[in-house]
Amino acid sequence: MNTSPSNHSGRATVVLVDPTAPDGTTSLDALSDADDHVLLVVLTTGRASYALRERAHELGTSVTSAAWSYLERLAVGISRPGRVVGTIVAAGPDPAFELATVVAEHPTDRIVLPSSAARTDRMLSRRLARTTPVAVVSTALLSA
Repeated sequence: MNTSPSNHSGRATVVLVDPTAPDGTTSLDALSDADDHVLLVVLTTGRASYALRERAHELGTSVTSAAWSYLERLAVGISRPGRVVGTIVAAGPDPAFELATVVAEHPTDRIVLPSSAARTDRMLSRRLARTTPVAVVSTALLSA
């Protein structure tokens, strides 16, 4: 797992994004003004990484480089004065394990999942609720 630097000492909102699905950034819609430390996470393996692989092929670059580029574009879009935005590229095969690792390494208030996560891994939110000490929010449930 690679992480961009963050000097903020507050608790983070960990936000999973999925570049493959049209609703893969709905997790960003769950952010509020109170979220002053956000960690954007993208996976470079599994179904959620198909778009990154295609983009990397088009650009003649690595999947990891395509992932960093994708996250940086999203980070710019959610930046505002007073908000620290970090980016994490996770390469492991299990999304729950990768997100639990992020929570273990960074003080975290909650994890926000995009609507697409309910389709790609129906048990993800339940596994995270069992393995992490933080709230897990699925935007699929918020938009229902």
